[in-house]
Parts: sequence; structure tokens; C-alpha cells
Amino acid sequence: KGWRPLSEGRRYAPLAPPGNYTVKLQLGDLELEQRLQVVKDPNSSGTLDDIAAQTKVLLDLHSAIKRSVEMIEGIEWIRRQLLDLREVLEGRPDSEGIIERARKLDDDLQELENEFFDLRLTNARQDSLWWGRKLYSKMLSLAGYIDQLDAPPTNQQLEVCRLYKSRLADHEVRYGELQRDVGEFNTYLAEQGIGGIVASSK
Repeated sequence: KGWRPLSEGRRYAPLAPPGNYTVKLQLGDLELEQRLQVVKDPNSSGTLDDIAAQTKVLLDLHSAIKRSVEMIEGIEWIRRQLLDLREVLEGRPDSEGIIERARKLDDDLQELENEFFDLRLTNARQDSLWWGRKLYSKMLSLAGYIDQLDAPPTNQQLEVCRLYKSRLADHEVRYGELQRDVGEFNTYLAEQGIGGIVASSK
């Protein structure tokens, strides 16, 4: 199908903390609504304040994980088009210079993508032995440790969370720079009479 699952990736969403909620289900013009209450596990020693502190950090991590996924998907979308561009240029006499610029852009994109997960992952069991985890899977792992118990995050977990968010902010800056590079590449393509790269699949 042209894709494979990321061996270090998984869906993540923090559990809803105790409280009153309204659930809505919409099917066409039909909309159903039901109120419900989420209660604290009676066997848990964690307080509501503990759970609130935990939830705050987990939601923050969830947002960071989501932003990293959006960047990974954006990079993959651009790289797919750069690969397709080679087919478009097949047989064109002046394609060498265009392909070289496309290759340089792809290398830069791979360099950033490799900060989120190792591009050498194969889904083999030995992946974790051969290559270390990168930022994306590290954030997932941290979230998994924090939400194991109804307890506030430890100082160490909070410090690691701050470190990961700082790294993510740096990657977001670099991603913005690469998007500008895509814009410059599109200008170059237009000069060659070639359609540009779409920066996002959304």
C-alpha cells in the first residue's frame, strides 16, 4: 500500500479525569446527547488534586506528541512529492540540476525527521537493540510512565518533560525553515516550467 506502521509509534490519549461530562453522538441530522460522571477509582490512593496535576502534564505531553506527528506527516508528504518529481523529470535533458536540488532538500528533511524517530527502523524485534529511541517515542514513553498511577508527576519527570518540549521547540523552528526552503524550491521549479510542491496534505 506504499506505507508501513512505525514500530515505535502508537496512539496515545490521556484518560479523562474524574468529573461531569456530556457525550454527543451525531449521525446525519440525528444528534444524541448523554450526560455521564467519571468517578475516581475507589481503590486508588491518589487524590483529586494528584490526578489534576497528572492530567495537566499529560495533556501538555499529548499536545507535544500531536505536534511532532504533524511535522512527521508534513515531512513525509513533501518527501513523497520529491520522489514523484523524479518520474516527472524522466527523459528531460535539463533534469540533473533539478534532481540535485530536490535531493539536497530531501536530505535536509530526512535529517529533521530522524530527530523524531530513527529512519532505519524495520519493525523487527531487534530495532530497539540496534538503534536508540528518538524524541517521538521518548515522549510516548514518558507519558506512559506518568499515567501508570493516580499520582502527580515526579520532579524528575517534570524536568524530562521540559527538556523534551525544549527540543520540540527547536525542531519546530527548523521545520519552519524547511518550509521556507520548499517555497524557494517551488520558485525555482516555476522558473523551469514545473508545478510546485504542496507543503501540507491537509
